[in-house]
Amino acid sequence: GKTSLAISLCKKYNGEIISADSRQIYKYMDIGTGKVPVGKDVSIDKMPGTWKVDGVYTHGYDWTVPGANFTVVEYARKAKEEIESCWRRGKIPFLVGGTGFYIDVVLGKVKTAGVAPDLKLRGELEKLSCENLFEKLKILDPIKSQTIDNKNKVRLIRSLEIATKIGFPNTTAILRSEYSRGNGNSTDNNIKEGFSYDNSLVIGLKASNELLYNKVDAWAEAITRSGALEKEVRALLGRGYRESPQMKGLIYDTMVKYIDGETPYESMLERIKFDLHGYIRRQLTWFKRDQNINWFDISSSELDNEASKLIGEFLGHIG
Repeated sequence: GKTSLAISLCKKYNGEIISADSRQIYKYMDIGTGKVPVGKDVSIDKMPGTWKVDGVYTHGYDWTVPGANFTVVEYARKAKEEIESCWRRGKIPFLVGGTGFYIDVVLGKVKTAGVAPDLKLRGELEKLSCENLFEKLKILDPIKSQTIDNKNKVRLIRSLEIATKIGFPNTTAILRSEYSRGNGNSTDNNIKEGFSYDNSLVIGLKASNELLYNKVDAWAEAITRSGALEKEVRALLGRGYRESPQMKGLIYDTMVKYIDGETPYESMLERIKFDLHGYIRRQLTWFKRDQNINWFDISSSELDNEASKLIGEFLGHIG
């Protein structure tokens, strides 16, 4: 997948990885987010905010804890700092992940004015179910509704909040940071522009839906039948994170229901697979909008060589 290819390329081009996965930023959530491979012999050294995976430094892991208010703006600021740190140290930064929104924010592809939280509106929306919120979003921002996780209440509410406030769909927008660099405070008068990297090469991995579904099904089988996912979720519950938004999201909510005795084992596993298939479709919908992506087929035996050649040409061009 993405990470294994990125590790291979980092070793060849003296690179480091910056994770662009909205779930991998959370501490204690390693198995269900794919940070820790199950059934593979991979060396992992954990440091605060950075892991060394198979000899390659990977930034963006464990930046916060479940339930913490860690916005995409904060993610983008930290990711940019890591990218700039890589360049200063003579390393090539590889931004790797499937959260297209995070990637677009860091690359500064699109911009809109920041929308401040509306606690009153959030309170009203909080009373609605995910199904009702999703139906509202389909009306206000039909394109966004095709890519959002319709079980992620926090994101549904935030998308509705933005669409309601600015009066038009926010699908092609990023939130410009209201972060005041230096003191970390948000102000109405200090809006930081979206980050822009003119010299960026974007690579995407593609395959038939059948192959993608088979791969993710095998992964779901591995993390559940090994007991690794259940052990992780029980530990999260023990730490008091049951009500955190992240525990209501993909994979984790289903495992909690199994642990609570609400869902039989096989039903739990099939639900995880079903939800992952939907997640893949949303990812593909998002990335297909970007005409600048260089696509490579993961079933090709020449994948590593083809991607490596393109990167070599790109680095030679900007160097």
